[in-house]
Amino acid sequence: VVANLALTLAAADKKVLIIDADLKRCGLTDLFEVSRENPGLSTFLSEDLKRLPIFKLNSFTDNLSRHGEISFLPSGEISEKSSSLLQSQKAIDLINDLKSSFYDYILIDTPPVTRVIDTLILGRLIENIIMITRYNYTLKDSVIAGIQELKNEKINITGAIVNACEIEKTTFKNKYGYGYGYEYAYENKNGKSKASGSKQSVYRKIKFNNIFSRIQLKKNV
Repeated sequence: VVANLALTLAAADKKVLIIDADLKRCGLTDLFEVSRENPGLSTFLSEDLKRLPIFKLNSFTDNLSRHGEISFLPSGEISEKSSSLLQSQKAIDLINDLKSSFYDYILIDTPPVTRVIDTLILGRLIENIIMITRYNYTLKDSVIAGIQELKNEKINITGAIVNACEIEKTTFKNKYGYGYGYEYAYENKNGKSKASGSKQSVYRKIKFNNIFSRIQLKKNV
């Protein structure tokens, strides 16, 4: 979700920084095929590095936009002391410095809120939290518990994303897009795109190395 959101923002000429703050699972670091041995967030917080180990994911944005870009701060090596690192003064100073940086958006990927305390620690430093759940997978009790934990810490929940949701199989299928004037497009079996709506819509297909087989971004013409 974070990777796709970053791509969408970069396509809109935004400068985006992605931070893999899951210091135990390192999900985004693995997704972007960065070695866990590379310096990253855990390295910066635990060692005396002169520079923040951020690098640009140029290969993912070359065909997206003239001005948009994605930078990435990997997790670094797996840390069993992740909670201590994230609530250190150095982590607080880092987040505050990044808030005043030149990035238009900073996206921080965290561990599940009900699994470790790391997310609550980060939540106190972050302005907006988006809870991500997976349709027909995330337990209802886990969602309720996660929301309650965030509220107990007075952490602002901006909204939620329901991932992998098949609209056609839900009760919302007859309401989707109703009255909002959405334009949409779909691809038929021959690989040709058909458009519907007042404006023609097209898809730009982008190869995302070995991470995603295909990402489709819709853009009105």
